[in-house]
Amino acid sequence: MKSIPYIYDPICFLDIEMTDTDPVKGKIAEIAVYLVSGDMRLQILIASLIMKVDIVEDIKNLAVVKRFTKSGLWQDL
Repeated sequence: MKSIPYIYDPICFLDIEMTDTDPVKGKIAEIAVYLVSGDMRLQILIASLIMKVDIVEDIKNLAVVKRFTKSGLWQDL
């Protein structure tokens, strides 16, 4: 049985990836929840939800395409 490491003073982070760098134009592409130790050494991905977006219509910003390609999100979309 795999033991879960003890996390001292955990912090919960919500990470949102958008289809554009402009928050008014962009749509949410992914939401992820992380539990991070207080000393920031340990990160545990609790949940990740990838939204259905039209990559041709919704993602026109080259910087976003590069970031999504590097992170692997582009293939998931």
